[in-house]
Amino acid sequence: RKQYRLFVVASLLVLSTHEFVSILFLWSGALLLLYHWRTRRETFDDLVPKRYSETVFLLGAVFLVLAEISNRVLTPSHGSILDWLGVSAIGALGPGTPPFSGLFTADSLRVVYWLLLLAPLLFLPLWEWRVALPVVPWIGITALSSNPAFYNIYFQYAAFAIPSLFFAAIWAFFAAAEAQDQL
Repeated sequence: RKQYRLFVVASLLVLSTHEFVSILFLWSGALLLLYHWRTRRETFDDLVPKRYSETVFLLGAVFLVLAEISNRVLTPSHGSILDWLGVSAIGALGPGTPPFSGLFTADSLRVVYWLLLLAPLLFLPLWEWRVALPVVPWIGITALSSNPAFYNIYFQYAAFAIPSLFFAAIWAFFAAAEAQDQL
């Protein structure tokens, strides 16, 4: 419907839910801006105008900075979001844990996690992988994390991947239907 004000309000509400959302917004905005730059088009498939892409990127950057500041002020023991993400993703097993230790533990649980996210969608997001690119930061976090909550569908963290996977599945479904119609 191209209601920019409503889009900004919804984005602000989403960004206020969790610190990681700002990272996903920043990544998604960067992908969209890269698309606009490479194709020199003002919209992404007549769906996302360049103005919205810029807004997603800027809101992600602003909220990441605000989250950093508020974490340092309100929870000094927590430190930084990026520090916390680094600790969670690179070795939360304690002092002296080798970097990327999460990569070598519980590999089957990570595979099961992604199978459980993709199977109900008939793996359609893999067909339209370019539309599912906003999931990439979360794939990285689940691949490196030594925190099992990050790769367990029974925790809220799966919500970082599910919307993009559903969107990619819907996109793939309509692309397949369009291809079928052309035959």
